[in-house]
Amino acid sequence: MNAQQIFVFLCLINCKTISSNSIGSKIKSFITGKKGDKLLDFRIDESPEYPNGDQQKIAYWKKRWNKYYDCLITKYRDLGPYKSLMPEAHLVFEGTSIRLDSKMCVSPEEAVDTENVVWYYQSIPPNGTTPVELGDHVFVSPEDKFLHMYNVNIETSGQYFCQKGSTVTAPHFLEVVGNKEPIRMVRPETAPYANHSRGAEIITEHKLEVFTKWGQWSPCSTCNEVGKKVRTGICMVKRHEVVKDETTFGNDTAANPNATTVNATENLTKTTERNHTNTYKRQASSTNIYEGLGDILQLFKKGIPCHSVLLPPNIKNLPPIKERESEIMVAFCKVPCPDESVFEVQDDKGNVLETANNSAGIYSILQGIPSVPPNIQRRTIYMDVSSKRAELRCPGNLNSDTPIKWQIGSMNANPQVLYSQTKGRIYVNIKDHLVIKRLRLVDSNIYSCWQGKELAGTIRLEVTKKVQITFNHHIMLTAMVLILGTFLLVFYRAFRGRRNVIEG
Repeated sequence: MNAQQIFVFLCLINCKTISSNSIGSKIKSFITGKKGDKLLDFRIDESPEYPNGDQQKIAYWKKRWNKYYDCLITKYRDLGPYKSLMPEAHLVFEGTSIRLDSKMCVSPEEAVDTENVVWYYQSIPPNGTTPVELGDHVFVSPEDKFLHMYNVNIETSGQYFCQKGSTVTAPHFLEVVGNKEPIRMVRPETAPYANHSRGAEIITEHKLEVFTKWGQWSPCSTCNEVGKKVRTGICMVKRHEVVKDETTFGNDTAANPNATTVNATENLTKTTERNHTNTYKRQASSTNIYEGLGDILQLFKKGIPCHSVLLPPNIKNLPPIKERESEIMVAFCKVPCPDESVFEVQDDKGNVLETANNSAGIYSILQGIPSVPPNIQRRTIYMDVSSKRAELRCPGNLNSDTPIKWQIGSMNANPQVLYSQTKGRIYVNIKDHLVIKRLRLVDSNIYSCWQGKELAGTIRLEVTKKVQITFNHHIMLTAMVLILGTFLLVFYRAFRGRRNVIEG
């Protein structure tokens, strides 16, 4: 499936607005329903719509419903003049995580229903559309219907979209890469003598913008002591759109500073679309850079990864794009350890009514059912001692972006100490993979990876030495002649002896 086919496929999928009429449906059911029907049972603890005069509950549910209505307004505002959502392109590293936006607004009542939204997956090249298989590292959050995937691998690449009833959202194109993506380590601006992130760059002659799309900071790798946190920045490219100055919003906005944001945004959207179209026409007449597949950048308005298969080669091979690397930013951190060992239930006066020692596996009924941690993944790898390099990636994940810490046997593998003691033969790279160069038999060991204080996975590495048998062709040929000669001699003597017996 080439990029043009992908473009056509994505264009066919538009987003429809989801609305909730739960209150109206309940009122209608109340009027037309029969006595004793379950729809008439509006229980206080389960229905967010009837807090029974509890001001605290009223404030809580009002805040959640207002958030839902704000989401609807924002989504409608982002639809633009064509009233459709555009797809998004993502690139992540193997072994990391990704969170895909459902592009839906979820009402407080719909949040308790975990089966009203279904995510679908289509491989590249397409081999049919199938529901996403949920598991230890793949799940849908009920409050926003986002799809969370941890410890992704190459096979995870493909298109994802979610559906609710007849509503289908615009898809996500996900590409998972191994070691082919160029990457460098940077530090925050607070580190004066280190490499810093590159800013956005405008390729004026082609009306393109190259920038770094940053993810969220990970949790700190440890607590109560200095650890590290990381975040990933992916190189992206998009069409460079020039926005007008304050006259873009019209005279009404200038005269009335209290004009609504909705009107301002609509005016800005229309102006941007008009400028975008004119810029594209001028560009198409002056150069062939967008010939054929250039419209894909107009489809993915948030940008396409610089080294993605979606990006046309004539754009991907431009020097500012081809030579730009993705980045991983590393910073020091120190956070207190959370005290969650004992859960207490108190009354209005602060008196302790119940305690539950969570560290001993005891939970209060008010805490709900504790989530089951993912299974610890174990793997065995066999490698020959002649191998020049082994790169160990943690096979498990605790559904967290917490940086990985390694342990070799029973010894904690401090990256700086490990690198110094082995003179660079064994080290932890920028992606927290344990790299061993010039393998030796003594490298056979148990390598365990940890997130915080919890074990995420183990790797049993077996370094073996192959027994090689070399053959001397001259000696082998001589031996075969001797064996064949001996066989013929024995056969001749046996035949001759039998002939003498017959003649005698």
